[in-house]
Amino acid sequence: MRICYIIWCFLCVISLSAEAQKGKYFEKNVRFPEKVTLEEKVEMAARLVPTKQQLAW
Repeated sequence: MRICYIIWCFLCVISLSAEAQKGKYFEKNVRFPEKVTLEEKVEMAARLVPTKQQLAW
C-alpha cells in the first residue's frame, strides 16, 4: 500500500512539473534543449514574447 502511495505522489509531481513548463514564457529568444521534438519546439516558440523595450518601440 505504501509503494502505491509513493508511486502516486511521484506521478503527481511529474504531471505538475509538466504543467508548469507549459505556462512558461520566453522573453526575446528561445533556446531549444537537445532532443526536443518538433511539436515541443512549436509549443515553446508559441510562448515567445517581446521585451518591454521591444514592445515600447
